[in-house]
Amino acid sequence: MTAEIREIPFDAQTAQVVFRVQWFGVIPVTGRFTSLHGQLSMPREGLDGATVSIDVDAASIESGIALRDRHLRGPRFLDSSRFPFISFRSTRITPNDGAVHVEGMLSLRGVEQVVAFHCLVRSPAGNGSGDTLSLAATLQVSRRHFGVGKPRGVLAYSPLFSAIADVVRVDARVSVPAIRALPALLPALGR
Repeated sequence: MTAEIREIPFDAQTAQVVFRVQWFGVIPVTGRFTSLHGQLSMPREGLDGATVSIDVDAASIESGIALRDRHLRGPRFLDSSRFPFISFRSTRITPNDGAVHVEGMLSLRGVEQVVAFHCLVRSPAGNGSGDTLSLAATLQVSRRHFGVGKPRGVLAYSPLFSAIADVVRVDARVSVPAIRALPALLPALGR
């Protein structure tokens, strides 16, 4: 007998992706992506066979400064005209010590890398009885590995590029209807 799979779509109304990177080692630069879509697929019971996919519109980046946003969308950073999406596809999802461990492939600027992270599952009410569940994950990404902000030629000597930290912190949060995600996520809620 095949397990029933529940498809739970999400977009920028029910999910957010934000980033934070240090500039000159002390100044935090933060921003978000305003356009994304994805899907969480999970069996009714347990996480065996569960998957998550997300496509973030690279051109939707907003950092609060229009000139910086144009640079971030441009060819030296996200190159959103050539690579319109930052994508993640899970390869394995397992319960892990009151959370969910997720492994998968991150694709950015045409470069793919295997990544892994923990996803915390919380109920806004705090007791697992709310209408929605919040799935939150933090991922540390090397921008240089993906060629983001990697200067070439004479620009390699520009202090602007060396002032940006290599590690970018990415926080993602998705709200899903509890009735669609339970009971598969009960172990992540400590039940």
